[in-house]
Amino acid sequence: LFKAIDDKTQECKRIRLGDGIVDVKNKTVQLTIYNPTTKLVTLPRRMLLGTIDHLASDTYCSTLFSNGATHECDVKQEKEAETEPLSVITDSLSQHLKINEQQYQQLLNFLQEHRVLFDTSQPRTIKTAIHHVINTGDHSPVNAKPYFKTIDQRKNVQQEIDKMLNSGIIVPSHSPWSSPVVLLRKPNGEFRFIVDYRQLNSITKKDSYPQPTVEELLQR
Repeated sequence: LFKAIDDKTQECKRIRLGDGIVDVKNKTVQLTIYNPTTKLVTLPRRMLLGTIDHLASDTYCSTLFSNGATHECDVKQEKEAETEPLSVITDSLSQHLKINEQQYQQLLNFLQEHRVLFDTSQPRTIKTAIHHVINTGDHSPVNAKPYFKTIDQRKNVQQEIDKMLNSGIIVPSHSPWSSPVVLLRKPNGEFRFIVDYRQLNSITKKDSYPQPTVEELLQR
């Protein structure tokens, strides 16, 4: 039984290979290694690709391919991959860089070490101790009426709300303050969740923070 190296190491080496049953002959096995990038990948001699454990003779194994009749079927992908392999993204972003193989490997290792920062499959939130305050003085709460939406639009709004709830971006509230929601369709077909805060902004006391000009910043 062949057990491949971990996914992180495979990403760093820009290769993909999986586990499986192998036939050892003269201390040699044949492995199928996939290069998911558009660049040439050279593996160093004696590189560790995985480990092999001996299976008992009475272990039942089934094959994925046979020499007999085959059957065809249509496969439908129900869910698209949310993110591409880091190596593919790195290749597309580094094609204009004039760096050698060693420098490219250092770049890939650095990105791999901080890969969580480049993960866009899930919304990210920042934990902070700062409590956000909107100064409305002694004005009574603004409770704006929701905009009209069709049944499909209401479903889309609820889906976006559930998504943000599950991601910890929003929390349930029973506040007397409320503002209507607007959904704008993105070019990729998804919706952008927008809250119309114009009524709230009209009663909010503005903070004045004069920004220096570029010349003033350069002279400091």
